[in-house]
Amino acid sequence: DTRVALALAMAPPRACAPCPCPAQVLSLSIEKVRAANAAGSDELDSLLDAAFDASGLGLLCLTGGEEFQDEVRRIRRELLPLAPALSNLPEDSLADIAERPGSRNVNGYSRGVDGHRSGFYFHPASDDPGASLPAGVEPEATFYAPNRWPDGPLPELRQRARAAAPFLVEVGRELAVALDRRLSSPTSPPSSASSAAAPAQIEPGALAALVGEVNSCNHKCRLICYHEYEREEQRTEAKGMWAAPHKDTGLFTILVPGVFFDSEGERLDACPDPEVGLYVRDRQGAICRIAAPSDAGECLFFQLGEAMQIVSGGFYHA
Repeated sequence: DTRVALALAMAPPRACAPCPCPAQVLSLSIEKVRAANAAGSDELDSLLDAAFDASGLGLLCLTGGEEFQDEVRRIRRELLPLAPALSNLPEDSLADIAERPGSRNVNGYSRGVDGHRSGFYFHPASDDPGASLPAGVEPEATFYAPNRWPDGPLPELRQRARAAAPFLVEVGRELAVALDRRLSSPTSPPSSASSAAAPAQIEPGALAALVGEVNSCNHKCRLICYHEYEREEQRTEAKGMWAAPHKDTGLFTILVPGVFFDSEGERLDACPDPEVGLYVRDRQGAICRIAAPSDAGECLFFQLGEAMQIVSGGFYHA
């Protein structure tokens, strides 16, 4: 079977001991985030700390009402199924959009570079992300390479990717505002008993400014297709994982829950394997499969990266 996502996912070795999870991730509705932001309230602080501090999983499930769920559902229905179609394009078409030598797996299409998966990076709003930089700042070629779209063989990819990105960036900016308020509060002691230190004092608005509007920052989107292993030896060599354990480098990553396809390319109603999914190593070293709350419906996951750990002075952890 094939898994498709705007997400990062791992599966444990078949021979490993049963995982004591799935772990229930803390959840928060986008409506509560927007209301707290509008009021300048600190009511979300304890939940943010529990999700992201030294004792948390570094992950939060974002839920919402019908409008929010309709948007997530549309992305999963319209955009994600294009990932296997992309990976099945002729070799010459894939070569036209492939990441160029010397880059760092942050631009264009690649397969097998970072696991048993293929991925397509794109800037969500502009085909020239360097244009978002201040005047006089030269774009660094590794991270500001122009988008390359397969417009000839797969023209709908550009259209659907462009349609999905503004929604994802908008909800990400709402969460960034909440995190900004938490980390810039002058009276913000740890709200979790296990937190060893208070958060770093950042200038109010600094973090929110880093997560700019969709057309003003070099946000990165990646459409990922996790391919079935052809041989059991491949699975064993990879220890059953589609991607090696890692931390993201950015401020945070928005993860769109994946969809699954059978060997004939037909979409499945649910994951065919209970061991497949997103895995996180918790602060005590236990490996947990992540599960959304049973009543979450269509949702998104927010995963903190190393840049956020630095910005928060180590109070929040990737």
